[in-house]
Amino acid sequence: MDMDIDDGVLLPYTYLKNNTSGKGFRNKLLDYFNLFYKVDDNKLEIIKEFIDILHTSSLIIDDIEDNGEFRRGKLCAHKIYGIGSTINAGNLMYFKAWELLMKLESDNNNNNGNELNKIFVNSMIKLHIGQGKEIYWRNNKICPSEEEYLEMVIGKTSELFKLCVLILSCISDDDTRDKDNIDEKLIKFSEKLGIIYQIRNDIKDIRDDYENGNYSYPIIYCIREKCMKMESNDKEIEDKIRELGGIRHSEEKIISLMGEKGKREFENKFENDFLQLLM
Repeated sequence: MDMDIDDGVLLPYTYLKNNTSGKGFRNKLLDYFNLFYKVDDNKLEIIKEFIDILHTSSLIIDDIEDNGEFRRGKLCAHKIYGIGSTINAGNLMYFKAWELLMKLESDNNNNNGNELNKIFVNSMIKLHIGQGKEIYWRNNKICPSEEEYLEMVIGKTSELFKLCVLILSCISDDDTRDKDNIDEKLIKFSEKLGIIYQIRNDIKDIRDDYENGNYSYPIIYCIREKCMKMESNDKEIEDKIRELGGIRHSEEKIISLMGEKGKREFENKFENDFLQLLM
């Protein structure tokens, strides 16, 4: 992407971008969605870059808000470059993503730029509300119910997947599709996918979440159903949560959301790659 920006300003962003994975998963997801919308390859590549920038930028800001030390075994960007520079880089890239969206608007013949802007703003609001709920619960030591947590996840995690659907739908020139029906089904799918994705990460990040005071899905189960206390110095928290059934409960939730039919469809569509990237 062409940028008239000094490289030093973007160091926190490029550092995190070069040290995180997941782009393959998001690109495959967009390829899957585009089977229904038939957007041309050039526009699809712009959308892929747009989503990748939003995702990476959100991780930069999340790590600061969560007072994170490490991300997947490497120091968080703000621990290297400082909070001020890292916040600035993350926020700057939100606007660079928006700039890409405007390029998509100028390249499109449907004159729907105003609709694209509405979609972007609404999604960003939902993403920040979802993140805000998680921060509020942590700061005030409020353990949410599972239902409240899943509602938060739909805003915080599923919304980026839903944004893919909404943008593709907005710019698609394919008049043969059943637009409303396809949109509705893929948005519901995106909500489920976001929950699966988040709970999977919750299982991986039990120790970090516990030590930072975050109420993740397995932790919520153990607190609400097994009366577990949040004690940050618990050295064997992963074993404890496993013994109390928190991990198994989380795995069962993932399985219930996937279902055998959905699992078979993924396997057939992408020859196992898509499912493996998710799980």
